[in-house]
Amino acid sequence: MLPRMARRLGVRDVTWPANQEPVEGGEGGRRIREAGVYPDAPRISRADWDKLAAYFLKEAPESLPHAATPPVTVGLPGFRVRLPDFQIKSPMVTLVHVDSAHRRIYVGDASPGHSTLSVLDSRGHAGKIFPIPSPVSHLQLFGDTLGVLLMGKLEPHDAGLGTLGLISAWRPGANPTIAWRIDSLQRPVYASYVDLNGDGIRDVVVSEFGNLTGSLTWYERLRGGGSRRHVLTPQPGALTTIVGDFDGDGRPDVLALTAQGDEGISLFHGQPNGDFSREVLLRFPPSYGSTSMQLVDMNCDGYPDIVYTNGDAGDYPGPPKPYHGIRIFLNDGHWHFTEKYFFPMPGAMKAIARDFDGDGNVDIAAISFFTDDTRRAPLPFVYLQNLGDLHFTARTFAAADRGRWLVMDAGDIDGDGDDDIVLGSFAQPDAQPDPRQLSARWHQPGAPTVIILENLLDTSGTARDREQGCGLTRRRKRDS
Repeated sequence: MLPRMARRLGVRDVTWPANQEPVEGGEGGRRIREAGVYPDAPRISRADWDKLAAYFLKEAPESLPHAATPPVTVGLPGFRVRLPDFQIKSPMVTLVHVDSAHRRIYVGDASPGHSTLSVLDSRGHAGKIFPIPSPVSHLQLFGDTLGVLLMGKLEPHDAGLGTLGLISAWRPGANPTIAWRIDSLQRPVYASYVDLNGDGIRDVVVSEFGNLTGSLTWYERLRGGGSRRHVLTPQPGALTTIVGDFDGDGRPDVLALTAQGDEGISLFHGQPNGDFSREVLLRFPPSYGSTSMQLVDMNCDGYPDIVYTNGDAGDYPGPPKPYHGIRIFLNDGHWHFTEKYFFPMPGAMKAIARDFDGDGNVDIAAISFFTDDTRRAPLPFVYLQNLGDLHFTARTFAAADRGRWLVMDAGDIDGDGDDDIVLGSFAQPDAQPDPRQLSARWHQPGAPTVIILENLLDTSGTARDREQGCGLTRRRKRDS
């Protein structure tokens, strides 16, 4: 890591590892040069560099401690584990999306040379399979309009190869047409579709994750066609956004999670002139590897809290991190957040917070992509059942290690009124050793491309149970 750090500071003649990444060529390389990622002149003196390197070499621990993971019970009461017959050999699933309105599951696969978007029914049987130009990273449905993001290329890159397409007449028997298209996006990974300027036309906020460069950008959809680009922040690592009027001034604001060095959660306040002002709500160390964010009331006080995961270990091989996991930050009612809960989960990639069991308390389902495979029981999936007051029971299921879960979504697939969970497997080993030979399980015949966790909740008593959950908590707070 020290030679990579020296390169960022423009310090020459520092021994570089054999696996040095070449600077990207073409447009991506031009963006990197223009951004000054690797400066031509040293930013610090060689003497200061030597002091920095000596400090790290002296103070760095020989190893990282294992995280003290709470007990995890195998078995998911209230769910049925279903392995659909839809299978892709050595899957590279980059998207699963539950379409509750039509009881469908969309699955995007990035297998080399033939990226696809498959449409499954509620049982996981494949219907149509569409070839697509590049891996899909995000999908959103608005009636019969489909919004889709294509990354351009799966591997980290800085060139503007990504595309957003708004496809109209996306329904059986119709002839879909592209109603709006944006090209030259830098490795886009998420999109929020909303009217930001009040002209009655849906605009889009795009998380252009990029690699060494990137941005969080909103694109204004113009009435005559085309778009106008507005940059909220010109930094790489934009991961996800939530749009709403969070400060109560009647204008839409943008809550954003960013990674890639300057990690944190920021609120971009909409201004009267149409611009946005940035307020940093939370900042994280650049080693955290932020991966996901949700906004949900976890303690039943009426204020939205943040459920956050960090566990990205994809840049360079390294040991499992004890600070990876699931965190809950509580909102004091004035958008000041304090961490009140942490569940260690090496490689945590995403969490979905929903009231899955219908008791009025918000539960959490989470996946890990970079699991701690050196342990007796790696944890690729965990279900945190909320008992109230941020006390959780941790559960998983026996077949959880049959796939390598990069993506997850939840929604009512079968129309019975509860939220089911879908996991998508990206069954490619990373550069880390695999002492438990888990990758062999991901590729063996019959290994799942997706797994459906079918919720068996009896929704007839859901309203009563919810009153016992948050309703009971609020009454206790009011009485005290």
